[in-house]
Amino acid sequence: MAEERTPNGPDMGAREPIIDRGYTIRLSLASLLVGLVIAAPVGIALLALGRPAQVDEQGGVIWSGGMFVLPIAAVIIVAILYWSIFHLPLRIARRRGVILDPELWPWTGALALGVVIVLGFVAAILAGVI
Repeated sequence: MAEERTPNGPDMGAREPIIDRGYTIRLSLASLLVGLVIAAPVGIALLALGRPAQVDEQGGVIWSGGMFVLPIAAVIIVAILYWSIFHLPLRIARRRGVILDPELWPWTGALALGVVIVLGFVAAILAGVI
């Protein structure tokens, strides 16, 4: 017999939806990790294509596509991280029949991402990159 579907996913029957705080935190952090694993190689590959602006003898800028790689890489990385923090946990939780805790879900991933960014800057400063 075919499974009945509701607008929000499979019909759970008489079962009450489950709100699990621990699952919300674990899923948010795991989704952020997935986003970082995807975004890091994409960002590194795109940044390797970038070239700084060059000038000719008259002082005019020599335009190339490599000049626009940094903003394009930033937009792509932000899109991947947005997807991993705000979309992926909802999709996984919906498939498992769990409702993410609305008091924790959106800001848990965003806060963890902020911590990762701050640690990245601190590491770059200590390494002498910045």
